[in-house]
Amino acid sequence: MAALQPHKDRAIAFMQNMHGEAKSRNVKAHAIWDEFVSDSGEVTIAARTVQPKRHHRDVIDVTDYRISVSMLREDLAIANRLNAEFLEFTNLLNSLRPPPSGARTL
Repeated sequence: MAALQPHKDRAIAFMQNMHGEAKSRNVKAHAIWDEFVSDSGEVTIAARTVQPKRHHRDVIDVTDYRISVSMLREDLAIANRLNAEFLEFTNLLNSLRPPPSGARTL
């Protein structure tokens, strides 16, 4: 659609950014949460992911993480920024949508 062409590169960059952030968030959200880490300067919890290794389904990849409150706050700020950016695309698409049939015009 010609009206969307000028936004193509920004939309692709946005989708790539969103995909990367989703992968980062999924590690934290779906990890196996363990105990709080006592020697940390802020509230931090140990976590582990267990996944089949890519291209080697018979090998398990286990990774340990430390997830801090500041990391979660940073993820929240990123999610809020992405939501605001996504709203711009939503508004653009809504402006290109024809009014519903039967809608009265002013």
